[in-house]
Amino acid sequence: DLAERYPATSETIATALEPVADHVEAGHPAPTDERIVIEGYGRTVAVNAAFGHEVNETLARLLAALVGQRAGSSVGMDVDPYRIEFEVPGGVDAGDFREVLETTDPEKLTAYLELALKNSDALKFTLAQVAAKFGSVKRYKEGRGKFGGDRLLAALEGTPVYEEALREVFHVDLAVDETAELLAAVQSGDLGVETARERTPLGTAGRSSGTEFLVPENADADVIETVRERIRNDRVIVFCLHCTDWKRTTKVRRVRDQPECPECGSTRIAALNPWDEETVTAVRAAEKDDEQERRTERAHRAASLVQTHGKRAVIALAARGVGPHNAARIINKLREDEDEFYRDVLRQEREYARTQSFWD
Repeated sequence: DLAERYPATSETIATALEPVADHVEAGHPAPTDERIVIEGYGRTVAVNAAFGHEVNETLARLLAALVGQRAGSSVGMDVDPYRIEFEVPGGVDAGDFREVLETTDPEKLTAYLELALKNSDALKFTLAQVAAKFGSVKRYKEGRGKFGGDRLLAALEGTPVYEEALREVFHVDLAVDETAELLAAVQSGDLGVETARERTPLGTAGRSSGTEFLVPENADADVIETVRERIRNDRVIVFCLHCTDWKRTTKVRRVRDQPECPECGSTRIAALNPWDEETVTAVRAAEKDDEQERRTERAHRAASLVQTHGKRAVIALAARGVGPHNAARIINKLREDEDEFYRDVLRQEREYARTQSFWD
């Protein structure tokens, strides 16, 4: 039935549904549009919530801030449209996240988010862009810039530039009204919240599994638009290889047409997967082992693409399974329109999904 409704083979559908079958057979509660499932194991808590990028981003910032405040320690987060993963300090479990959902006043959401954003990379990144646009900060083209993100934030807090940057983050990255409605639904009982004491098949079926529907070669305009929007909303690390001090995690759509380091003015910016902190560590290492040398070389190839092709390179590198070699091939191909660019990106993603078990 699903193979008739979606552009995929029966075998592909069956493979995609394996985590669902495993999840149900194990007796775990399933996350739906009427149920959030929170699971935890060790230092990881996952909130399975299929509400899309913006709502999950908003929810993640609220939960990380309030749980972190109660624990007296920072909470790391990683967001996708279907789940939010948190790296938590000892003593924090799924119940702490459930309590925040069930007790946070929806009418105070905006105030909580303003506090949560105050020291966030998202606000610092946007503030640097807005400050440059308004001419508030002189860009230093040589040497080290005088303003890092923290100092820039401290210097501009309370100014119109700061308020504009905050407004832009709220408008572009977050979905405040929808998230307030979600909190109200949880507290009224219309949206259920359940917890699991271990990691579940669906909770771990995101980044690591790579399971997805494979679309036909002749993907239509709707499919291409879906791919475009998905990549634009994906997160990416932008990391300056010149000074190696500046690193931000942001959405692809927020990256400038020609990325530039606000610290040193260099355009040698590598675009990395949002979980690829190992490459950042490798680049910064004074003495590198063989693996770190390989990662550093790969980062420099990515930075060369971004320096030459700007945001188009960032988009290609943000796609699933597209490294610098394949990104260069996609970017350099002559084509008539932008849809063909995304069609080539999609074709490479399909190839990666087909051969992922080999590469893994």
